[in-house]
Amino acid sequence: MQITHTLSVMKVRDHDAAVAWYTALFGRGPDRRPMPPSAEWDLGSGRGVQVYLDPDHAGAHDMIIGVADLDKALAELSGRGIDGEAYTVPSGQFRLAMLSDPSGNSVVLAHEETA
Repeated sequence: MQITHTLSVMKVRDHDAAVAWYTALFGRGPDRRPMPPSAEWDLGSGRGVQVYLDPDHAGAHDMIIGVADLDKALAELSGRGIDGEAYTVPSGQFRLAMLSDPSGNSVVLAHEETA
């Protein structure tokens, strides 16, 4: 199997609130709206995120986003109205920040610490 694309789907309760939140997270609006009620952001190299209106299954999804500089990412997001606090995992290998979208889905920003 040759994988060409991956798409994380975040099921949400309020589509408009989710689009606004993910627009703030990614710093831009969706790249496409392939089918109502969804919106998608391309993240490069065949990766993307879709928000999809499904109130019965919303709030139970997790996504991890690797970032080059966690403190800088958190500062940028704070300026867009999304707040999070960084912490280091017990092994010291990663610094993480847990965020929640309006439906309660988890978005984790992660930075791998160098030895």
